[in-house]
Amino acid sequence: MNKKKVIYSRRCGDYETDGIFYHDAKQCIYRFVFPELGDNATLKTNILNRDSRYITSIFLSDNYLIRNGEIVFEIPNNLNIEILEFNFDGFEISKNVSFAKKSKIITYKLKDIYIPNYEDTPGATWILPNVVVISKGYTINGEYKKLFDSNEDMYLWLSKLLPKYSEQQDIKAICNNINKNSNTEKQKLEAALYWTQKNIRYIAFEDGIAGLRPEPINSILKKHYADCKGMSNLLYFIIKGLGFDARRCWVSTNHLAYSQKFPSLVSDNHMICAVKTDTGFIYLDATNKYSDLGEPIEYLQGRIVAIENNCNIVFDTIAKNDFRNNQTKSIAEVRQDSGSLLIHRNIYYKGASKNHIKTMVFEYLGADKEKYIKSLIKGYSNYLFMDSVSFHDSLNNFNIYLEMKGKNMLFKQAGKLFIPLDIEYGFRLAPIDTNRNISFSFDYRQQKTYTTKFYLKDNQHIAHLPENTKLDFQGFGFQFSWKEENKIVTYNKILDIKELIIDKKDFKDWNKFVEEYNKLSSESIILNEDP
Repeated sequence: MNKKKVIYSRRCGDYETDGIFYHDAKQCIYRFVFPELGDNATLKTNILNRDSRYITSIFLSDNYLIRNGEIVFEIPNNLNIEILEFNFDGFEISKNVSFAKKSKIITYKLKDIYIPNYEDTPGATWILPNVVVISKGYTINGEYKKLFDSNEDMYLWLSKLLPKYSEQQDIKAICNNINKNSNTEKQKLEAALYWTQKNIRYIAFEDGIAGLRPEPINSILKKHYADCKGMSNLLYFIIKGLGFDARRCWVSTNHLAYSQKFPSLVSDNHMICAVKTDTGFIYLDATNKYSDLGEPIEYLQGRIVAIENNCNIVFDTIAKNDFRNNQTKSIAEVRQDSGSLLIHRNIYYKGASKNHIKTMVFEYLGADKEKYIKSLIKGYSNYLFMDSVSFHDSLNNFNIYLEMKGKNMLFKQAGKLFIPLDIEYGFRLAPIDTNRNISFSFDYRQQKTYTTKFYLKDNQHIAHLPENTKLDFQGFGFQFSWKEENKIVTYNKILDIKELIIDKKDFKDWNKFVEEYNKLSSESIILNEDP
């Protein structure tokens, strides 16, 4: 019996996305067609890399179950290589080191390696087993040549890829306009940041030397888009043109587990700009369109940053703000009218919460922004109707004002009137599957505060208010309170997300927290009414 052969096709070339944006990576895509169930095929590929500095991280897992796997490093004796191991605990991975005549051989054997594709994860380097290759140097003809033997070696090499400052007419025109409209140093720095955010679109494509060399300034100003290297370099030129001590910086976002610096190109995935002052560095990131001066982006807080310093490199740590800096504050007044609730609500956003909502409203939604806000506020309620939505944008705050009507939300039984006061209208926290073996990650730390004032009618009296409750864990907490004074019931709720990551060991605490939070959010006040 003749079996049909496995059919495959191959396409190799430049990396591209829909034929539009590119970087200097090359890729080969293999597509297999298996005629019969149970057919198998073996694919062998050879990749030649002529500079070991570009061999950075290698993951020991895949999207599919690896029943048995083997990864072998054969390191020539004249090559000084260090291999760092991450996230091996909990996986069946063995390591063997042997020596040949001219090389050192490191073999990793894998058995039953599989990571489910969960949502809301901290990032691959936090959870997947991987190794980082550090190319320190090599010996040739009896002479040792350094590559990345230390952090300083790597960052000084990176700094040589950056253009040196020189006055340019396009930059001079921008600086003249800023100087004309700004008086203080703070105003000038803010104007430089906001000009770059407004006029240059951030697109995370890579081009040239693995994306490590910034695109020329004149090219960015002509095309009006750039990656993080291009934007930080442009901002550097503008700030230098204004007379400040500007620096370009390499940093890793919290998407990477590599919190400590080591001399591998994988240890940094972002570039920003800094200004040296008498009290330290001010960090500016133009890739986030709605960040403010002196407000480090959430994903950079607490991270170690490498800063160019003439012919040297200095290191600093970006300050970590209190989670309450990322606040959503809701203030609502609720009155009764013919069996309906008339709701006037103001929502204030700042920090990461402001950046998130403004990005959604102004970048992604366009003409649909009011529709999005209505669905966001309305939640799953079929009884809530929006009368008007308006936006108010200031330098450090963003707020949304809404007028709403709640129909059929009052419930009468046995002469009692039941009224829900929770202003989230259908939003509830979700539990985490305790069988999940990967930590859970939020987009950012934050605090949400809700204050609702409900106005009683003259013939209405409190029959029952829910009990004030507080629950606090290390990474999250809440407070609920109800009180009545001068015919006004004030309902307060505070939700604290104090840490970015919920560890596996804390899933049960989180689920207990969620159950109590959702129950209290569903509580109603109970009123008596005089005839």
